[in-house]
Amino acid sequence: MTGFNPPKQNQDLFVKVDESFNALQPKQIKQFFLEKINELKHAIASETFIQNPINQWGELVSLQVESLAKASYPIDTMPSLIKEAVIAISEHVQAPIAMTAQCVIGAISHIAQARVNAPNQFIPQGEPCSLYLLTEGQSGSRKSTSRNMADKAILEHERRQYEIYRHELEQWKTRYAGLNKKDREKYSTENPPPQDPSTLFSDITLESIAGQYIDRILNNASIASDEAGQFFGGYTMKGDTRNQAIGGYAKLFDDGFVERTRSKSNLNGSGRAYDVRLTFNLQGQREVLVDALKDPVLRGQGFLPRFILTVPENLAGTRLQDEAYRAKNADIDPRLIAYWTRCKHLLDECPKPLAAQNQNNGRYVMYMNDEAKKIDEDFYDLFESMQGAGQRYEYLQAFASRASQLARRLATVFAYFEGLPYIDAKIIKGACEIVQHSLNEWAAYADIEPKTESDAQRLIKWLIGKCVQQKTNRLAYSYVQTSCPRPMQKNSKLLVMIMEQLEDANYLKIEILNKKRLVILNPLLLGKETK
Repeated sequence: MTGFNPPKQNQDLFVKVDESFNALQPKQIKQFFLEKINELKHAIASETFIQNPINQWGELVSLQVESLAKASYPIDTMPSLIKEAVIAISEHVQAPIAMTAQCVIGAISHIAQARVNAPNQFIPQGEPCSLYLLTEGQSGSRKSTSRNMADKAILEHERRQYEIYRHELEQWKTRYAGLNKKDREKYSTENPPPQDPSTLFSDITLESIAGQYIDRILNNASIASDEAGQFFGGYTMKGDTRNQAIGGYAKLFDDGFVERTRSKSNLNGSGRAYDVRLTFNLQGQREVLVDALKDPVLRGQGFLPRFILTVPENLAGTRLQDEAYRAKNADIDPRLIAYWTRCKHLLDECPKPLAAQNQNNGRYVMYMNDEAKKIDEDFYDLFESMQGAGQRYEYLQAFASRASQLARRLATVFAYFEGLPYIDAKIIKGACEIVQHSLNEWAAYADIEPKTESDAQRLIKWLIGKCVQQKTNRLAYSYVQTSCPRPMQKNSKLLVMIMEQLEDANYLKIEILNKKRLVILNPLLLGKETK
């Protein structure tokens, strides 16, 4: 519009008005300008006038939460002996590096838990260094082969111990059978039969393993299986026994403590066991794991947050075998020979030189040096800050809050296996990176977070619902502040951030009319659902 002084250029694009314009109603003003626009259109030759559709709002941008970038398993941060074993097993088995890494960590955790404790600033005798490991792997991904190669020295040790046990048991039975009935009870009391020395289990209930701990048959054990469905779908983790089992496994992890209370008619089965250890090394297919890993009870009560998780890439279709591959022999690979030799040395019952340190039921604490302590403190602070509102791990607090603990345990296992007298900076850094990888895997895992949609998606759905309900395309900003879904309702900074995201994505505009702030929705959103 122009007043008394007409423009010098493009005069046909301006309309001159006088004081009578002030008397027009809004609809009359709109009609007035529409008529002027049509006059202008007719004045332009039709062949030169192309009316392009104009979307004043712009194209809607998807609010779908993008998956976190997939990072490779940080094997370069592992100690050299362990790293070389991981790579060698991967090459011979043709399995993903992440899978073989978890298998090796499971094996050395089984060995280390019997000898050392992880440092804990609040517990002078330290805490268990036992680890809970979980690996996803499709059928045919070489889960069993990878684990068997990583556990080879342990399996051979178990077999030798079992043969000794069988021989001693046969001798005991022979002596027992040679006695008369009167002397048998006295003999069995004074000379109890030998116990099965097995410590690796693929399918055992908490009830059974607790009984062996309490009866002092076991002090250290591992549950290692490439059929995780047997564990998560078994009797122990179903129905009424599940909550008790979760609590039992949590106490074993945290304190190395187990308790079993039975009825008065079976008091012999009751009791407690202290300073016992358990390592988990579970592998399974996504179809089997997905329901368990989405279970709010397993997450909320802290069972799953104790696990180091990895979801390896699927190598199916790439595992071709040429002549060079067929010529390989794992039994003479120097990398694996060195790894298995170290495992055998640590499994030997003979006392080790470091065993002279302060003992706690046969274990000593693997302390951190000052540099490692500083790295651990920084790692703790980092993941504590990332649990705040609007931060990366806000909805994975149970997982992120254990990051430092898991890193210290993993560092303890690494340092012991490497024969180090303490945890140094390099060892703790490597452990921290693996734990961070695990947290990223938990965050990226399908539907693992309690919320199934982003805050932006929740807010825009709420805004659409309110506008449809009130038959309008706008809401007062103050109303949105006080009534929108949580956590935006209680967090003004988060609400502003989400509003800006929606505005940038062309879902809404925030305008001021008569000194009142309004949230105006894109007309395309009203009357239909948005994704």
